[in-house]
Amino acid sequence: MSIAKLPIARPVDHGRVVDPARPILSMSYRLGPARTPVHQHARAHLFYCTRGVFRLVRKEATWMVPATQAVWIPAAVDHNVVATQPIALLSLFIDPSATAGMPPGCVVVDVPPLLRELIFKAVAAGNDYAPASTAARLMAVILDELRTLRAAPLSLPMARDQRLQRLTDALLKNPADERSLAHWARHVGASVRTLERQFVSETGLTFAAWRRA
Repeated sequence: MSIAKLPIARPVDHGRVVDPARPILSMSYRLGPARTPVHQHARAHLFYCTRGVFRLVRKEATWMVPATQAVWIPAAVDHNVVATQPIALLSLFIDPSATAGMPPGCVVVDVPPLLRELIFKAVAAGNDYAPASTAARLMAVILDELRTLRAAPLSLPMARDQRLQRLTDALLKNPADERSLAHWARHVGASVRTLERQFVSETGLTFAAWRRA
């Protein structure tokens, strides 16, 4: 399905709330097929995908996020989400006052079993909790766990060369496009050999490997 034809979904509001007394706000929701406009949050954001696969898109890379893994998005970072199939998500929004020691950039992370269960508990606890409550202590444990997150190699590097950008932008908008590299070479005005060489030098992947990713 062409990404341009996906319905546009409004970004959620939880990420706009700055409240150190509630270091974590959580929610559970379903999305897709849909895409969000480019946006950012005042809070850092952990997307945990429980069903389906989605993409987090930034200018420098696209992160593929499968079920059972999550993507970390720091506060004030422009991004948009693309889901070409229905997905189920659990989200944690982390107040800026509580993000010390957490990843400084976007990254797909493995979610260990303990953190997975804590995320479900946070969603079940809701967002109206007092500072000294049981829910607040749960959130403190989650913050400790978030500081131990380990990256998973699921980012899709983007090219800087304008000819490659025309090619990769088209494929990101329509992943089902199966036209060959020879076609794209004619389309962008470069030889097949040049595109092959540039793909490897700028993304670290061959054209075929980048497309499979």
